[in-house]
Amino acid sequence: MTGQPTETEIFGSPPMLAAWVSRFVLENKPLDDYYTYLPDEASRKAFNITFAQRERFIREMPLLRIVGISLYIKRAFPDAFWLTFSRSIYPLLANYLTSDAYGTTVAEVAEAVEDYVAAAEARDEEKVATLYMRRVYDDSDHYLKMKMGGIGFMAVGWLMDSYQIFENAHRQIQGAPPK
Repeated sequence: MTGQPTETEIFGSPPMLAAWVSRFVLENKPLDDYYTYLPDEASRKAFNITFAQRERFIREMPLLRIVGISLYIKRAFPDAFWLTFSRSIYPLLANYLTSDAYGTTVAEVAEAVEDYVAAAEARDEEKVATLYMRRVYDDSDHYLKMKMGGIGFMAVGWLMDSYQIFENAHRQIQGAPPK
């Protein structure tokens, strides 16, 4: 006996699941690692992507990962479980996002996650894309060009990747094959 909770216990407790997600999804990937997802240098120059936009981008990526997981939990678990998970994960995500002196509040994180989850749950990809564009590139000289070019739709793919990974992890714990 290790004294550690089992996977079934973790997936049965919203606070334990939030701590597990924080540990394995957030803390295992430093914010700086998200720079690799930025557009290449030529694209950054062409769209005049600023330092502030790059910083918002690297913070939006882990937020979108949590959105995908939250969407899965909202769909697969009872509402009270999702609400308790949400209440537990928001401070952990806010702490992760402010780990290098750029501030964000728990309320800002909660609002962003819940806006994305609501749009994704409604299967409104345009809304997800627009939320992403507003949160990351709202001050861009090339906002419309980027929006019309479909840049915001990358957010849909990123959050659904996390959704699928988490769904498969949950299915494995239940003894079901991955989808």
